Amino acid sequence: MRSRFFAAIYKIMYKQTMEKADITIIGAGVIGLAIAAEVAKPDLNVFILEKNAAHGTGISSRNSEVIHCGMYYPEGSLKATLCVTGRQMLYDLAARFKIPHKKTGKLIVAVKPEETKEIERLYANGRKNSVTSLSIISKSRSAKMEPNIKAYTALYSPESGIISAHDLMNYYLACALSKKASIVYHTKVVQIEKEAGGYRLFTHNAKGESFEFNSAIVINATGLESDTIANMMSGNYQ
Repeated sequence: MRSRFFAAIYKIMYKQTMEKADITIIGAGVIGLAIAAEVAKPDLNVFILEKNAAHGTGISSRNSEVIHCGMYYPEGSLKATLCVTGRQMLYDLAARFKIPHKKTGKLIVAVKPEETKEIERLYANGRKNSVTSLSIISKSRSAKMEPNIKAYTALYSPESGIISAHDLMNYYLACALSKKASIVYHTKVVQIEKEAGGYRLFTHNAKGESFEFNSAIVINATGLESDTIANMMSGNYQ
């Protein structure tokens, strides 16, 4: 006899779909929720599985919440391209939906003369990555901007900023739910098997009770555990 927990899951997730999902996203951090907000549609059965009691309690809750500018990444890399493009998209999204954020700017300082070469390298690399707002500033100017640091020189990045990661995740989840996606907590994926036309997912809840279902598409958004989920899939990616 199924527990109330799995009876609820069955009612929410599988009763109308004969235990088959169109898209299952494993992990309700910022990546998983952003994907859910993008792919969810009222005519699709999109489910988000989260092993914890709430969304955004994994590594998405353990970061500096900085909106980066793009000067650190290798020239021409995908990370550099996405950082520069995504930065403005994120500012626009935050402003439109009133997600707490601030374009604070950022100083990267050289405290000794020999560290100026690294400042110059970051400046040149940022320019190669189309970060055109960067500038190298003097000791006196950096002291006026931030009197609590002692810098020989500094790289000023006016487009860097901060954002509330939790409010961002709340927005993504609300967006996904408004498009009829469903989220289930206390649900850990323990096994995945490739089947014709999709995958069979085996899950446990916090009490160790089991449930399994089919999904046409599985999206791995489990952060530090992404390798574990990938190994379960044995390289069987669509």
